[in-house]
Amino acid sequence: LRTLTVILFLARQVSPSVYSCEEVRFWVTNSSFTQNTRYACLVTQEGFSNWNQLEKVYAQIGKYYTSLHDVATGRGGCIENEKMETPWEFFSLQGAQLDCTQEYTLILTSQLPRSSVFWWILFECWSFPRQACGFTREDVQGMKECDSMPDWIFTFDDVISLDVDPSVALTVECSSLLELDAMVMASPGESLAVLSSGRSDDLQNMEGRSKSAFVLIGEWEAHEVRIDMNLSFDPSNTGSIVLQKSWDGPEFQYYNGSHNDQFITSFFEVRYAPKPKIGPQIWHSLDNIIIEISIDDK
Repeated sequence: LRTLTVILFLARQVSPSVYSCEEVRFWVTNSSFTQNTRYACLVTQEGFSNWNQLEKVYAQIGKYYTSLHDVATGRGGCIENEKMETPWEFFSLQGAQLDCTQEYTLILTSQLPRSSVFWWILFECWSFPRQACGFTREDVQGMKECDSMPDWIFTFDDVISLDVDPSVALTVECSSLLELDAMVMASPGESLAVLSSGRSDDLQNMEGRSKSAFVLIGEWEAHEVRIDMNLSFDPSNTGSIVLQKSWDGPEFQYYNGSHNDQFITSFFEVRYAPKPKIGPQIWHSLDNIIIEISIDDK
């Protein structure tokens, strides 16, 4: 299994831009791409060994430039654009061939990520915010009061930002085990969110994998479940959200638009099944998935 480091940005008004190796290769480098942020960070997958190629790709500010190798291995994995008078540009040496069989993530952000770092397997994860006030991600943003924050957040991207009030103490548990035999055991009365964005380095589009959130209520306790979906797929995307309302039950597909449903069950699955994309196309994806789920406690 390939693994990536996931960084939680615990700051207000931070909306990092995130780019995969494929996006760096086909779009960011040797192009008209520019972006003016204070920090550029590079995070590699676990066991990354393609360091030689990162010595041939550079982040540039004016006449100064730094290799992505030095960015990734430097203090904190970030470099700073102190004056922010000119934006970041990126270039690779002539003849350099980027190999994306091992992944890395380029993050351009206005604030340094904190020290909360977790391992993220197969680019998917669920997180459990014990105390929080809001969540934001690239192209997927929502603000919640503390008492209405989801108890469980499923995301199929490799970077998620939690936008919190400075007065709030935030504790987050994170797991990358999303297999059926490691399903989340939600309690009656809890709420869940399923999020994904084509502009948040979603390698699942390129891989063509189906990503699922498996939820068991209590110990097979039947309760009413309400689900609200706001789905916006890329115009070229024939993917869908697939909902299975019960164990081994029929599957229901949902496409663009707003959808809601209510049903009684002790188990359900929400699956994101995007259209596969090749490397040069991945940054074009405009998928925007926001799904909110509540479980009745009666």
